[in-house]
Amino acid sequence: MSNLQHSVAFVTPLRNERGFTLFELIVVIGIFSILVGYLLDKSFDNLELGEKAAMETQRLMMRAGMDLQIAGLISSGRERDIAKLAGRNPADWLREKPANYLGAFAGAPSGSNADSGWYFDSSAGELVYLPKRHANLKPDRSGRFRIRFHVTLSAQDESAGGAVRTSEWPRLVSVEPYVWF
Repeated sequence: MSNLQHSVAFVTPLRNERGFTLFELIVVIGIFSILVGYLLDKSFDNLELGEKAAMETQRLMMRAGMDLQIAGLISSGRERDIAKLAGRNPADWLREKPANYLGAFAGAPSGSNADSGWYFDSSAGELVYLPKRHANLKPDRSGRFRIRFHVTLSAQDESAGGAVRTSEWPRLVSVEPYVWF
């Protein structure tokens, strides 16, 4: 065998070697596409879970701010002013408002900045959260994707010196139950 024949035989593929067929390539691409779609769906769910956790943390911070307002009123001997907290804007009790706080409005805010975040509806006395992602949030009774809270007074029994008296304390509660996930 000459050198030329030897190099041609080396370059020519062997008959029992083969690559992917078109069918195998389509199957691999299909499986890969399904996996990528699943991972993307899960990552968007995780983003939405993070947004829900941030919203609930901000709500708890507003409730803690309200508790500090109550403590300040009690320590200064102004217990009768506690009832005046009902219907007020809980965002005002924070040292710094959330970065996604849109402001106080008579009704819902309008414009491009009103797509997500907190706002206070002064006409209804409600603190409203508009989620950016709401694929797993059930709409409220009006069909809108929002979560509404308000400060309301609730009766609370206290015992002082053996006598039980009922007083009203403000609470930050949801206007209607919401289901998010």
